[in-house]
Amino acid sequence: MKRVGLRAKFILLILAVLIIIFSIISVVLIRFTTDNLRRDLTNQSKAFASLATEPIGNAYVLYKDSGRIRILQQIEKFTDLDKHISNVQVVDNSGKVLFAQRDGASASLSSSQATSFEPIFENKNGTISRIISPYLEEFGGHRYSVVYDISAQSIDDAISRETIYIAVLTVFALLVTAFLFYLAINRYFLQPMQKLSTTALLVSKGDLDKEIKVDRNDEISDLAKSVNTMADSLKADISKLKDVDKLKTEFMMIASHNLRTPLTIIQGYLDTIKQLKLDAEVSKLIDVITANSERLHILAEDILTISQIEANEKLSLDPQPVDLTALARSIGNEFTVLAKEKGVIFNQDLPERSVNIKGASAHIRSAVWNLLDNALKFNRKGGQVSLTLITDSDSASITVKDTGIGIAAEEISKLFTKFHRGTSTLNYDYEGVGIGLYISQLIIKQHGGLITANSTLGEGSTFVIKLPLTSAQASVSEPSSPSTGTSS
Repeated sequence: MKRVGLRAKFILLILAVLIIIFSIISVVLIRFTTDNLRRDLTNQSKAFASLATEPIGNAYVLYKDSGRIRILQQIEKFTDLDKHISNVQVVDNSGKVLFAQRDGASASLSSSQATSFEPIFENKNGTISRIISPYLEEFGGHRYSVVYDISAQSIDDAISRETIYIAVLTVFALLVTAFLFYLAINRYFLQPMQKLSTTALLVSKGDLDKEIKVDRNDEISDLAKSVNTMADSLKADISKLKDVDKLKTEFMMIASHNLRTPLTIIQGYLDTIKQLKLDAEVSKLIDVITANSERLHILAEDILTISQIEANEKLSLDPQPVDLTALARSIGNEFTVLAKEKGVIFNQDLPERSVNIKGASAHIRSAVWNLLDNALKFNRKGGQVSLTLITDSDSASITVKDTGIGIAAEEISKLFTKFHRGTSTLNYDYEGVGIGLYISQLIIKQHGGLITANSTLGEGSTFVIKLPLTSAQASVSEPSSPSTGTSS
C-alpha cells in the first residue's frame, strides 16, 4: 500500500473541511442573495409602475390623437430606467389594447382587472411577470390602465450573474483561506513535526549525535526533548556497553594467554611421561589427561582468536599462499581417525590439482575443523560426513555435509552468534561452549569470504565456506570436478 505522508493527509483534511464549510456558506449566501435580489427587483418594478403610470397615462391622453411617436418617446424615457420592463401597454376598461410599446403582445385582461382601482401584480414561478396599474385622471375618472410586462428572463439573468459572482468569490476565498491555513499549519505544526520525524529516524538508525532544536513551548517541544533525551541515554548506554565489552575482551585475552602457558607446560610433561615405561592402567589415565588438556588448549586458542578479532577488528593474518587442496587433505586425514572411533563414515572429495588462495593457513584450518567437529559431534553412529572442495571462476568452496540430527529452521539465523547452542543448556548433551561457528565466521570474513548454512531437522546439515582465489589462480581456473575418496 502506497504511503501517504502526514503533510498530504493534513492538506486533504483542510481542503475537505474548508470545501464543506464554504459550500454551506455559498449555498446559504446564494439563496439569501437571490431571494433578496428577486425581492428587490420586484419592489423596483412595483415602485417604477407606481411612479410611471401617471406620466405615461398623461402622455397617452395628451398625444393619443397626435400620433404614436410622441407617446412612445415619453414611455421610453421611463422604461430606460428599468431594464426589466419588456413592454408597456395602455388598455381601456374593457381590456382592449389602445397602445403597445412593442407590437405582437396582447394584454389579455379581464374586465375586472381593467377596471380595478388597485394595482394588480401577476406572478409566474415565484417571479413577478406583469403589473396592471390603474390610471386615474385629474377629475377622478378611470378610463385606462397601464400594463407593464416584466421580463422573467432578464430577472433570471441578473440572478444567474449574481450567483456566478458569489460562486467565483467563494472559490477564490476558499483557495486563499486554504493557502493561508496551510502556511500557518505548515509553519507551526507540519515543519516542526517533519523535522522531528526526520531526526528521530536518523537517531533510530544509529546517528545519535543528531539533536532536535525546536524553539517553542508546547507538546511538540516536549516530544523533541524526549527524543533528544532518548538519544543521549542511548549514547550513554552504548558508551557503557563499549567499556564493558572492552573489559570483557581484555579479560578473555588475558585469561587465554594465562591458560595457554600452563597447558603448554602440562602437555610437554605429558609427552615426556608418555615416553616412559608405564603400566597399562597409568598409560590409559595419561591418555585421558592428554585428551582433556588438548580440549582446554583448543578452547584457549579459540578464546584468544575471538579476543584478537574483536579487539583489533582485523587479524594479523600476514597473508601467505595457501594450497587449499593440501590443507583440506591434511585435515581430512586427521579427521578420519576421529570419525572411525565414533563409527561415522567420512568421505573426502578433493581435486587433484592445487587450489591456491592467500591467507593464514592455521586460521583457515581452525574454521574448517570447527565445521567437521560439529558434523561429527551432532551425528549418529553409522552416519556420514563429507568434505568437498570445488572451484569456479573466482572462488573456492569448501563444503562440509553431514547426516546428523539437523538444525531447526528458527535456529539457522542464530548459528553464527557467540555462545549460541542449538538446544537448551539444561538439556544439552554435547560438548562445547557455542563459539566454534562464531569463530569460523569471523575467520572467513577476515579472509574476504563467506560462510553459509543449510539444514533440515532430523536429516542433517550442510555448511559452505567460500573463499576468493588468488588472481593468478582465478585467471586460469576452470570449474573443478573433485576426486572421490571414502574413509570409515
